[in-house]
Amino acid sequence: MKKAPKRRNKPRHDFSVTGKTEGQKTYIRSIIENEVTICDGPAGTGKSFCAIALAIQLYHSGDYPKIIIVRPALEACNEKLGYLPGGINEKMRPLIQPIIDNLRVCIKDEGYISTLLPKDGLLSPIEIRTLSYMRGTNFIDCVVIFDEAQNATPAQMKLFLTRIGNNCKVVVEGDMTQSDISPRCEDNGLYDAVHRLRDVEGIGIVKLGRSDVVRSKIVGRILERY
Repeated sequence: MKKAPKRRNKPRHDFSVTGKTEGQKTYIRSIIENEVTICDGPAGTGKSFCAIALAIQLYHSGDYPKIIIVRPALEACNEKLGYLPGGINEKMRPLIQPIIDNLRVCIKDEGYISTLLPKDGLLSPIEIRTLSYMRGTNFIDCVVIFDEAQNATPAQMKLFLTRIGNNCKVVVEGDMTQSDISPRCEDNGLYDAVHRLRDVEGIGIVKLGRSDVVRSKIVGRILERY
């Protein structure tokens, strides 16, 4: 009788998400303690990194068997690159490249990263969703990260947030000053959600600032001039 093939265990990681600044520590604590965390902050403050690193930890804990990444299908500064080839996952690949880059910081095993990422026709721990096909969706037993949320309209943000189901942890993050849909902060869904949901039980609102920039000191100096 042939022996059953050994299951590949999830690799153990020696990183822990603790935060480098007080703002990041507040952000991480909010994600752990709340069902929904909404974070606004400038470039380089670790909004995406903290979210994806915690999502990986929660996935490995066994409490959340799936990670869903939602990102508006919108090019930066309205630069049009034309139609992209392939299925939905291939089309979205350039848009989630920052998420993949953050995964590589957390996980050094490229082979394991490839097993996490979505492939057309195959189930995978990480799924990519677009706002275009969000209606009718339910988020159940998963961690959901809404990246670049400043590029959603208030109506799209409402649609996204009303998809939340049982055993679901949601992180909404972005920089409301870098919206590609309108130069006015008031027109984007991140700004609307921060102000509309500030006092709702179970929702944490976190504001990061220039003192939380960890990408590079030069980024902080550039932000001062903008």
